[in-house]
Amino acid sequence: MKKIIMLFFVFSLVVLSANLMAQERKKGGISFGGGFFFGEGNSSPFGAVSLGSASKFIGAEVNGGYIEGVAVIGGNLLVGKFESKNLLPYVTGGIWTTTFGGFGFNVGGGLKIKLSEVFAIRAEYRRYFTGEDWGLNALIGGISLFF
Repeated sequence: MKKIIMLFFVFSLVVLSANLMAQERKKGGISFGGGFFFGEGNSSPFGAVSLGSASKFIGAEVNGGYIEGVAVIGGNLLVGKFESKNLLPYVTGGIWTTTFGGFGFNVGGGLKIKLSEVFAIRAEYRRYFTGEDWGLNALIGGISLFF
């Protein structure tokens, strides 16, 4: 049942992203990044890719990553002021699953700094709930390209 809920949520985010990208403004984007998970006495590097879109205040992303031989896929909603000229602060929350069937939630926030109309740098913090506790953190950095 959890996998069905996850698939429905990710599918909904893809549909929402497609609808938002159909608007005339350049609000779609792709982000490439990496960072590391830390907490409970260990840390692990990872790489990630996100594809999403945003209206004035709400955005949606479908993201995937790779950490220690495990693929992670999820979806997040973002809330912020995406009409800003240079600084795009936001809060985020979403759900995720792994190739091993793990399932959980995450919350966090970040900042995109636009360097041009099509390019930005991105920094983000997320706290992951793994079903047992809130002990897994992630620091993420990367670049965003807008289309």
